[in-house]
Parts: sequence; C-alpha cells; structure tokens
Amino acid sequence: MQSNTVTLKLIAFKPEALTVKAGTAVTWKNEDGTDHSVTSGVVKQEGGGVKDTPDGKFDSGTLGAGKSFSFTFASAGTYTFYCKFHPATMRGTITVT
Repeated sequence: MQSNTVTLKLIAFKPEALTVKAGTAVTWKNEDGTDHSVTSGVVKQEGGGVKDTPDGKFDSGTLGAGKSFSFTFASAGTYTFYCKFHPATMRGTITVT
C-alpha cells in the first residue's frame, strides 16, 4: 500500500495537490511553529473575507508543532481540505483514483 506525506510549513500545504490510489493513507505533518488543522471541506470568498464550510469527511483537530494526522482514502473522488486557522491561504486537494 502506498503512503504519502503533506507538510504544513510556512503557512502552506506542500504539496497543495496530490493524486493517490484508493486505499492510500495520506499523512499531514505540521513542521510550522504555529497550530494548523487539516479539515475537509471548501473555502469561499464572501463579503470581503472567506467562509470555510467543513464537510465532515475528515478533521485533524488542532495540530500543534511537530504533530501529524493520517487519513485513508477508501473511495475514488476529489477531496478538498483547508486549515481552519488559515483558510484564506492554506487549501489543498487530494484526488483519489
């Protein structure tokens, strides 16, 4: 089974987009000095700001510095995610084939 890591560093997900096969576990690791999250859902520009809307598929909760979160993508599809602390700049996509 394939495994992939996304780092959270400099208030960004690296890489922002990743393609994996169904059944793959993806791990996000916070290498920043501040709290982040990995929350599935969308962020939209609204009223001069941003509005984040979680979809409940996965959520790391608060990831402190050095902490990590893993999620296994069982089904094909496109999964968008963001950091609930920095939704204007931290967003990403996992494409599952």
